[in-house]
Amino acid sequence: KLKYSFSYLNKLISKEKEKIKVFNFFYKEAYVASAICHITQKDILYVANWGDYGHSNKYSVMYNFCLELVKFCIKKNFKILDFGLSTSLNDDNLNLFRFKNKLGCNPFSQKIFRIKL
Repeated sequence: KLKYSFSYLNKLISKEKEKIKVFNFFYKEAYVASAICHITQKDILYVANWGDYGHSNKYSVMYNFCLELVKFCIKKNFKILDFGLSTSLNDDNLNLFRFKNKLGCNPFSQKIFRIKL
């Protein structure tokens, strides 16, 4: 499920055109995956939302899609490609964690700090 409504995404892109990148991946001329990314710092690209859909491939197209994202980052001199959290409703998503680990991602524990106002 998308974290963004299309109207919100359009507003975000119009306000931050240089910082928001939308990637689409095609396999055999079919549109099979997409990602919404944010440039959080000049050398960091954060994958805020991504997924594959609408295809009947016997394997995941996401490995190839990730390779294309890595190529983009190398071409644009990003030092970090942040694939984001591997959690869903505060429970670890082990399949997503394994997928990112197979890509060569370095896992880390995120600490959350809150201020009670």
